[in-house]
Amino acid sequence: MTMRNVHEFDRKLNIQFDFLYSEDEINEIICNARATFLSSMKRDAVFMATEILQEGNKKNIDAINNADARKLFIKLLDKIQQQSQEDIEMWQCLLEEQLVDMKNLGPCPQGRIIRLWQLFQSF
Repeated sequence: MTMRNVHEFDRKLNIQFDFLYSEDEINEIICNARATFLSSMKRDAVFMATEILQEGNKKNIDAINNADARKLFIKLLDKIQQQSQEDIEMWQCLLEEQLVDMKNLGPCPQGRIIRLWQLFQSF
């Protein structure tokens, strides 16, 4: 499999989604994700998830693709939590792989967005 540089996709994404969550809903989504699957992932995946969920983290803002990795990640976590238990396990594996790749292959804002957007588009 040939690896592709995430920057090949800069300015080519049309990232648009509604983000209409209250702070309480955001906290519930994050708490549920940590309790059910985030905390059981590989150390690099947990590190990356924690970094993305850090409010105000400037590394989450992708000005090139006009997107916020934290908002996209929360939306993705919400989508995953709405799946059946069997499907949650599958999504956990896919998400874990992308988070580890972010940590090891480039945690830049574009890398975060591209990898999360790929998963989000899979729904």
